[in-house]
Amino acid sequence: MARPHSQFWAFGLTYKVFDVSVRGLKADGLTGISGGFEVGSETLSTYQCGSTTEFLDNAFRYPTRPNGAVDLNPPRALSSDAFGINGGIMVGDAQFGTECNSRPHAGIWNLSSKVFIDLQPVPPISGTERGTVALATDGVTQVGYGYDYASVPHAFAWSGKAASILRLHGPPAIATGVSGKYIVGVTAAGKAILWSGTQGYYGSLPCPGCGSYAATGIDGIRAVGDGAVMGAVHALFWPHLDGVPIDLNSASTASSSALAIRLTTEVGYATPNGVSVPHAAVWNGSAQSYLDLHAFLPAGYTQSAADAVDARGDVAGVAVDSSGVLHAIVWLIVP
Repeated sequence: MARPHSQFWAFGLTYKVFDVSVRGLKADGLTGISGGFEVGSETLSTYQCGSTTEFLDNAFRYPTRPNGAVDLNPPRALSSDAFGINGGIMVGDAQFGTECNSRPHAGIWNLSSKVFIDLQPVPPISGTERGTVALATDGVTQVGYGYDYASVPHAFAWSGKAASILRLHGPPAIATGVSGKYIVGVTAAGKAILWSGTQGYYGSLPCPGCGSYAATGIDGIRAVGDGAVMGAVHALFWPHLDGVPIDLNSASTASSSALAIRLTTEVGYATPNGVSVPHAAVWNGSAQSYLDLHAFLPAGYTQSAADAVDARGDVAGVAVDSSGVLHAIVWLIVP
């Protein structure tokens, strides 16, 4: 059941905060928000593979209001994770196999039917031999990556079926966001990449003076990400895909990262000056518009991050309490 906290006001915005974590499970946080629903994952248990601890997660759909979360782990799947939602479609992956011997299959869930559609090609095509993961969707196209036999990542796109898989041109990379004919991501070498058109032709997103940098989200011709700027990681906003980015890092923050964008709102996290942990953050196209969403949480939370935003401006993410427990958090704008 969603647990509402108090309303808060700052910079003309009023938010009501909900903790939608499933009682008795361990939340991983929310990764998407759209159409009155949020998506994310909950950890049910762990197991050991040698010295490595592996987590058994189940993908969940959450209601903003207290109507009950829905476990969407597919039948016969060992575990699953949700990474995004748009147009009633949730994307992520499901692990198939046995403990210590499983592979991820990219997939989509239709939230009305709750049916999982497996996007892993059978037999595997080049670049998907060790599995696939879907990270984002615009409601029509899904994007993500696959691993080849050497565990090198390769970017892929789908349109709702395994047979529709398209390997995106270019160097080893991960596709992180899609909007219409444009797809963004990051190469294995640490550079933001842009694909366009149905054949996946690629180029780079400009970032003069940046060291390594990545694109993490896109909406229309606007994109967000982060990059190494003057020795620190700064949130970046590209108002045009062919233009230079705007540095979103505020004078009041030591570092920042932008993770998602919708219309005129960018979200992510920033570490305020004098603070050692990140706080969920929201921007509206400039460093001066930075707003610390962590300030809207009740006492007892030590750090937070915003992972997704919808067209209304509602935000979904994660917060960590003083005991180190993660909570699935929604920040709702109050009209």
